[in-house]
Amino acid sequence: MYNDFKVIMIYASDFNGCIGKNNTIPWKLRADMKFFRETTTGHPVIMGRKTAESLGCKPLPNRQNWVLSRSEETRRDMTQFGFLCESELEEILGTIQADQQKQAFIIGGAEIYRLALGLNLVDEIYHTVVDTVVEGGDTFLSLPPHVAGWGYELVMSCSADDRNEHSFSISRRFRK
Repeated sequence: MYNDFKVIMIYASDFNGCIGKNNTIPWKLRADMKFFRETTTGHPVIMGRKTAESLGCKPLPNRQNWVLSRSEETRRDMTQFGFLCESELEEILGTIQADQQKQAFIIGGAEIYRLALGLNLVDEIYHTVVDTVVEGGDTFLSLPPHVAGWGYELVMSCSADDRNEHSFSISRRFRK
């Protein structure tokens, strides 16, 4: 987006693109959560109101936590919980870059992902594909066609075990 600054999207979905059910992540994958934590710690994260609420309105530790919302009331409420808030994604990204940050992570939800992709602001995508199909899923995301031409690499795979409810793989897509 801006010089050496990168906007990175990170998300998980089932085989059908389901990313959520009842405002929660519909699986338990400790290895994926560890990857998320290690990848985003120390970097700004950007989310919508619903994602912030799914975190119990508690900012993620060791990260600058931004909530994107057009609602002044939501921004006021989230600020009281310790989130930074703004009504425009470009404003958040400009502020983060002005702080000399090299990257920011968009962590959800679906509306924020679609906005960033639609504005062509995303430079990289970490996508966890969970080996399952969620019954009753209510939040879905599919990547736009232009992402198909990006570079691709497999980051890791993990088998189901006592700490990971399903097997999964994490890939990274990036602009060439």
